[in-house]
Amino acid sequence: WHVHVPKADPTGKPIKTKHQFRRRLVELVEAHKPQAVTWKFTYPDALQSPIIVNKFVLISTTGGTQVRITSKWSRSTGWRRVIGMALRPVQKLMIWLHVFQVGNAISRAFR
Repeated sequence: WHVHVPKADPTGKPIKTKHQFRRRLVELVEAHKPQAVTWKFTYPDALQSPIIVNKFVLISTTGGTQVRITSKWSRSTGWRRVIGMALRPVQKLMIWLHVFQVGNAISRAFR
C-alpha cells in the first residue's frame, strides 16, 4: 500500500511535511495466520531513510490475548553510524516509545 500524508489536519490547519516524507510504502512481509504478521515501512522518495520492520505476534494468555511487538530498523553506514553509536541510548528510548504507542493504538482499537 502507498500511504499519503494528509495536506491538512481535521481542523483545516495545513500540515507541514517535507516532500520526500509525503508518501510511505507499507508492505506485508510475512503472515502466519492467525498468530503473527510482519509489516515493512519505507519512504520510497527518501533513499537515506531507515527501513522499519514491525512484527506482531498474538499470544494466548489466561486473561485474554497478549500482543508482542518487535521492531527492527536498518542501521546507517559511514559517519552516521558513528554518531548513531553515541546516541544509542536516546535511539533505544525513541524506538521503545514508538513501539509503546503502536501497542496502545492496537489496544484502543479492541476496547
